[in-house]
Amino acid sequence: MTKSELPDPAQEAGRALTRKQAADRLLAVAERIEQTGAPPMPLEEIDAEVKKARALTRAARAASAPAFARVWSNPEDDAYDS
Repeated sequence: MTKSELPDPAQEAGRALTRKQAADRLLAVAERIEQTGAPPMPLEEIDAEVKKARALTRAARAASAPAFARVWSNPEDDAYDS
């Protein structure tokens, strides 16, 4: 592995923090749901919801890619990049 292939420590720390925050939010929501007395959600249903959310995220990313490409590859902005 070359130096350029190594992960940036700041990015890795940011991802770790994001994962920790997501886990904390999930546990907080789980506690609130448990307090309602609602029955637990079956794992199959949870898996289906996660897959649906990921598919929506991928679709949104794909739909916005052309717009981002136009913005980030605007030759008129080259003056700002030098």
